[in-house]
Amino acid sequence: MDWKDIAKKEVSQFTSYDFVFNKLRIALIISIIFTLIFGYHHLILGVFIIIIILSQIPYKKKK
Repeated sequence: MDWKDIAKKEVSQFTSYDFVFNKLRIALIISIIFTLIFGYHHLILGVFIIIIILSQIPYKKKK
């Protein structure tokens, strides 16, 4: 494993972090909308959505 492979891994790690933050932002907006529409007891549903989105991230690798 040479420095090029290490550099590629670092770059892909940073891009995946950006990907995670974008997903989190979307999930947060969704949960806020759910809270506004359905009331605060549905905030749990928003949290579940965030967990589902987060659990999907590792399986979606950029090509």
